[in-house]
Amino acid sequence: MENFTTPEWLAIGFCVLLRGMSKGGFPVAGVAMPLLVLLWPEPGQAARSSVSFILPLLCAMDLVGVFLYRGKPDWTHIRKLLPATIAGVAVASMFFVSDKGISVSDRTLKLLIGILGLVFTGWQIWGKKLLNGPARLATASGWRPRLYGFSSAVTSTIAHAAGPVMQMYLLPTGMAKTQFAATTIYYFLFLNAIKLIPFALLGRFNETQLMMNLWMLPLIPAGVLIGYAIVRVMQERHYILFIRVTLVLTSAILVYRAIAGS
Repeated sequence: MENFTTPEWLAIGFCVLLRGMSKGGFPVAGVAMPLLVLLWPEPGQAARSSVSFILPLLCAMDLVGVFLYRGKPDWTHIRKLLPATIAGVAVASMFFVSDKGISVSDRTLKLLIGILGLVFTGWQIWGKKLLNGPARLATASGWRPRLYGFSSAVTSTIAHAAGPVMQMYLLPTGMAKTQFAATTIYYFLFLNAIKLIPFALLGRFNETQLMMNLWMLPLIPAGVLIGYAIVRVMQERHYILFIRVTLVLTSAILVYRAIAGS
């Protein structure tokens, strides 16, 4: 990492800025991770290194989000999601975080991140239409918290890409917009904090990477403010189209590179 060039640093900083913008209301979180993997300058380690690098910054972004939405989440959903979430992080860490025993290659992680990006786009286009059907008001009882808590933990541990899973869980509840956003932010605060444990214990962080995190910290509040400003001036159809096109392109390139072995 210490050998990264200035353009490479700028590219990584841009991806961090995108993640911060998502906390300001500009929904580009699904674009940022595939783009970060695509631009990461370490051949053969792009997916694993970038996923580890961004995690501490995600925790900092969650804290900013919690400050903005403090006191507004639905704790019933969060409490029922957390047990399955902890189990999902533990299982996914065995398969995708550890370098010893059961693990997967960087090529496989690229493929998974690319597929998750395409799934995210498909959900954004078609998933919400499906929710307009009958019997869509869901509760926090039964199998739903266990299924979605576990699924979000697995996808988040692999590629920090659990946003679509939580949208599919929370949208049918019919909660108000502010409470929806607050519940999502608080849930991800706990989820990302839990992920820090296996990532640290399994040696996924190093001193150079953490120094990079410190250098990138100022981009987080800047990203939040930029995202907030864009939401206020940009028409919804324009930025949704921008996000979908960018996400499809970056995810498709990741899938292609994974299949081609490049």
